[in-house]
Amino acid sequence: MLLLPLIGEDIYTTEKIFNENHVSKGGFLYSLSSQPSRKDLVDFDIKVYTLKNTADSNPLGYVKVTLHAHKDVSDSELLYYEDVSEALYISQCAVMKNYQKGGLGKVMFDLLFRMYPDKIFLSHVSVRNLPSLKLHYRHNFKKLGVYQSEDFYGYGGYVSDLVIRHPARGS
Repeated sequence: MLLLPLIGEDIYTTEKIFNENHVSKGGFLYSLSSQPSRKDLVDFDIKVYTLKNTADSNPLGYVKVTLHAHKDVSDSELLYYEDVSEALYISQCAVMKNYQKGGLGKVMFDLLFRMYPDKIFLSHVSVRNLPSLKLHYRHNFKKLGVYQSEDFYGYGGYVSDLVIRHPARGS
């Protein structure tokens, strides 16, 4: 498996993965405006990586990483004792529906953390998204606290775990 930067010809497939994982279809991705798009190809603050069998195959999943967390997350008092100025923020991670529960999320995270061995990672994961919470905790994320929003991309009562992963010792 390969984790490769998003290229133009993969936009359609990553949009499809986003849409089939959108909250309106029973998934956990919220903002339609944040789905992978052509603007991500030129935005230096956003990195979208696609998981592929080979360089020429269609993406099976993707992970979207930003060089900064959402302002409401980065301003959170939960991060008061953490230096996250250089942290990477995992804003989205999704796998095609017909490939879910097959270990591809684990493969994607393993490859991502190998690409950035010295980085701190932040994320917030819906408390309803048990598969993603398990994935994060199995990859040594620690819960900092609970993030709540009464208007999260138009959805009320959003609750998530704010999690952090420090680099492995010796890396």
